[in-house]
Amino acid sequence: MANSNDYLYKLSDKIWSTKIARFTAYRRMKRCDVASVIATAMSSANIIAVSILCYFKKEGKSIVSSDNVTAISIVLSVLALVLSLVVTLLKYSERKNNYHNCGLALESLNQHIKICIKESEDADIPISYNRVKQFLNDYEKILSKSNLNHTKFDYAYAIYDDKRNNSSETVDTLVKIKMWFRWNILDVSFLYWLIAFLPTIAIFIYLWLGLFIS
Repeated sequence: MANSNDYLYKLSDKIWSTKIARFTAYRRMKRCDVASVIATAMSSANIIAVSILCYFKKEGKSIVSSDNVTAISIVLSVLALVLSLVVTLLKYSERKNNYHNCGLALESLNQHIKICIKESEDADIPISYNRVKQFLNDYEKILSKSNLNHTKFDYAYAIYDDKRNNSSETVDTLVKIKMWFRWNILDVSFLYWLIAFLPTIAIFIYLWLGLFIS
């Protein structure tokens, strides 16, 4: 029959896996926070860039009509407004800090549990079940205070990333590709980077074509 030390070992493992998942969620939120801020700033900058396109002329004529500039400016303005509202509602910075603080608290709790286990083994005295219950209560209080769970992918990627970096076991190439694609391409931060730079690239291409090609 399992003793109190066995339960505490299992709790320690559970806390560890939750901790690395929360830190992975923190990294994901941090990327979204940075990308969303840049996307919002670039959207505003693109509005200014479009508004000055009519001042670029070729053979005495503007390369883009004022009507087109007005239409594009309206579209970009709506995009910037919607993006700003969405980013504000999603509260990336707040969620990022929440995940990070939760991860730190779990790490601290797990260190106390490991010390308790070491002292118990050195003294050859089992840990009392009341002590185990106290650690479990502390774990539940941390999760309750955080009140923001990580996603299934955060957990899966955390386990994969730990295995890749800290284990001698080889990770399947297909799994690596799948995880890389999900982490880098299918993440919402990638959408923010597209919003940030695709309009900018389109403006430069339009300007280049208008000045040097047509």
